[in-house]
Amino acid sequence: ANSVPASVTFDITGWSNAATSAWTLYPVQTVGTFQLSSTAFSLSAPGQTAGPGPTISMNNGTTATLTITLPSGLASGSYAAVELLSSQDFQATPLTYNEWPLAIYIE
Repeated sequence: ANSVPASVTFDITGWSNAATSAWTLYPVQTVGTFQLSSTAFSLSAPGQTAGPGPTISMNNGTTATLTITLPSGLASGSYAAVELLSSQDFQATPLTYNEWPLAIYIE
């Protein structure tokens, strides 16, 4: 029998090719065989913690950790796709953001 971890962790480092103001990260699930609620996501960085339902401020060289708490009882072959969205203004019209894909697969 496979052992499913209680959570998965992703290390994140902010990067930009020029000086810029800080931006916000926001994780969302896009597809999967199981559902992750907004409370499944927790972001932390030196001097700041967000979660459940997190957003966090980043800039070039900033490090952060995204922890995703998994539901219990996941079967082998279960998966979820998560997008880590980054934007300097999630309220702007039109909204401009970047998407960074993450995947969780249960062996």
